[in-house]
Amino acid sequence: MEGRDARMSLGSSRDKNVDDPRYARNHGDLVVPDDPSLAAFISEVEATGGGDFAESLYDAALSTITALDWQAESRALVIITDAPPLTGALTTATEADVVAASQAASVHVMTILVGW
Repeated sequence: MEGRDARMSLGSSRDKNVDDPRYARNHGDLVVPDDPSLAAFISEVEATGGGDFAESLYDAALSTITALDWQAESRALVIITDAPPLTGALTTATEADVVAASQAASVHVMTILVGW
């Protein structure tokens, strides 16, 4: 990200059925890329827990899309995960919910699945 107008936020998510907290984001809203809150947030992220293989990806995506004050003309949510999303009764949000919210907010959602 380059330019004075670039803004970003970082978040982490876990399985909402077994992990607490299940969702966290850097303090504040969208911030400039060199904001100290981003480095502080990353230093606190720890990969633990998870009651099953799938994770609360849809819930985290929906939380992020609806929580941020998106003002830029170009908007993107990049999700990096090592597991597929929870579905059915194990998740509150669905793929359709995420698609609807992202379209309403004009946010492009990109998911990167690693190590699976």
